[in-house]
Amino acid sequence: MRLAALVLTAALAGCSVLDAAEQAAEQAANEGLPAACATPDAVTVKTDSAVWQQALSGIGTPVEAHWLARPAANACSRAPGLSDWYHEVVLRLEPDAARTLAGSYQWAPPAEAPKIHAKLAEFVPAGTAWSRSDAYEQAHLMGPWFGALYLDAAHGLAYFDLNQS
Repeated sequence: MRLAALVLTAALAGCSVLDAAEQAAEQAANEGLPAACATPDAVTVKTDSAVWQQALSGIGTPVEAHWLARPAANACSRAPGLSDWYHEVVLRLEPDAARTLAGSYQWAPPAEAPKIHAKLAEFVPAGTAWSRSDAYEQAHLMGPWFGALYLDAAHGLAYFDLNQS
């Protein structure tokens, strides 16, 4: 009898050996919550640029894109309803497109530098000198995308801080 209890205990222990992330994901799934609720840093960086070339005008064809999206509201809430989405996008622009963009609108240093998500910060070189243009934002970011464009034409770098609703 003891041997049977020992074997049963060992078998059950072996079946329940999940790491903490797997346990949290399983618990979230059982409670009907999105998988992102299981891990606080579940945001992944995406690299496709086609969506931004189509959605954002005046930037040309990006050479490189790194972006992430996360719900602007609490994705783990049990309250029904849609959520707005918050996007951060770092684009490397073609040199000619960056120069054209910089020459097309009045740009000025922002009151404060953007707060770039840690997962995107590695794609922004040290010494980046951001500028912003109210004229660009009014012309191009008035729905369905709302937000700000930070530009460093010298590095050919654009950073978009956007909400989509």
